[in-house]
This record gives sequence, structure tokens and C-alpha cells, in this order.
Amino acid sequence: MKVHMRVTLVLSLLIAGAVGAQYQFELTCSDTLAEVVPPVQAVQFFVGLQNTGSLVDVYEIGLVNQTPGWFLQFCVNGICWPAGAVAYDTLSSGEQVIIEVKFLNVTAPGIGHGILRVRSLGDTTLADSVRLWTIASTSVEDMSQSGHAPLHGLHAHPNPFQNLTTFTYSLGAEQGISLIIYDIQGRPVTTLLERQMGAGHHVHNWNGRDDMGRTVGPGVYLCLLRMEGSHAVYKIVKCANPGEKTR
Repeated sequence: MKVHMRVTLVLSLLIAGAVGAQYQFELTCSDTLAEVVPPVQAVQFFVGLQNTGSLVDVYEIGLVNQTPGWFLQFCVNGICWPAGAVAYDTLSSGEQVIIEVKFLNVTAPGIGHGILRVRSLGDTTLADSVRLWTIASTSVEDMSQSGHAPLHGLHAHPNPFQNLTTFTYSLGAEQGISLIIYDIQGRPVTTLLERQMGAGHHVHNWNGRDDMGRTVGPGVYLCLLRMEGSHAVYKIVKCANPGEKTR
């Protein structure tokens, strides 16, 4: 059985206490945050840790595995530790390090969930965490098909993304379709497409904005592709873009 990987990431800021100018840091994600690594059913997440304070600081880094059946590890500067271990890294003011988190599916299919935690030792009240999870299932998209012109391979790349993601799919015959983005509460965000499309491979971009042209906030969104007799839903994740104003 061929197992596909669905990747989801949610940033969860758990900052305790006052954030001073001397000790301060940020956890960020990029468009290349997650990727499937064939042939092993593994996923890599890349999280940036940057010292945004004015002083040198030491950071305590740990990873918690929330799901049995998955092997998790994190790597800093080429050195890797399993989930449950604690690592330390020293960063000068303005310096950044990339933390690589690896998920290995031991008992597919299933859900893998982990929490990457970072704490400043210069100000121990300053902490942050990133929640990561992925789904290994027998299909990438949830589909209901009854028509004679099937839909093939709805995908989005990059996913997660910051500024732009691209949807791709193929149609077996010409037909009317609609491509709509919803938020996680099921509210429509924007309609990307609503017209006749010919058979073959198609590509459409989403710039992370709603129908009013406003940039949406970070989080999980759903792309619904509806066609004659079938539909597909694909989950995508928009990451925070520092300095960007959202609706």
C-alpha cells in the first residue's frame, strides 16, 4: 500500500512574562518548512530560531513526542537528539539557527504530533513553542466521486507557505469547476476560480489574500475543488510573515 503524507504545522506562541529588549527571540517558518522524504515515510520541518534581543543568549531546546508509533528527533548545527532530550545553543544578537525536526512513521497510516519547545536562559520566563503534526494516510485528498470525468492529484506546493502557494490538478474531460478557499471554521475566504476548464493539467496560485485583497492570518485553510459529480478538499497551512498586516 502506497502511503501519502499530509503535513500540517501550527505556530503556537506561549510567551510568559514581559519580553525585554535584552533577551528576546523569535521562532519562524519558511516556505521550505516541510517536505516529504522518499522512499521512507518521513517528514522534515525547518524552524528558524533567531536572537532578536541585544545580548548573547543561551537557548534550551526540546522536543516532545505526542503520538505513539512515530519516531521524532530534532537537529541543531548538524547534531541530532531524540524526542525527550534537551539541547542548548548560544546565539549572538541577531544570529539565527535552523532547527530541523524529523518525523518517521513507524506504523503507517496514522497521525504524528510533536511540540518543539524553546526557552531563554537569559530570561527563563521567556518561552515559545511550535506544534507540529502530520498525517500518513492512503490518500492525499478527501474525495467523493460519482462522475465520468475523474479528478486526479489535487496538490499544493509549497505547503506550508508564507506568501504564495500553487494548486495543481488534472481533469479527465472539459467541465465546469470552482476552486474556493475556506478557513478552518468553514467560512469562505476567496474564490480562485469558477468557470469551464478543459481536460488536462491545471495550475492556479493563491497569494494568501481574501476576496477584499486583505492578507489572511496564519493558520490552517481548506481548498475545495468542486467539479461535476465529485469534489476534493486539500488542507494547507499559511505561516506567519513577520511585519505583515493581516485582516
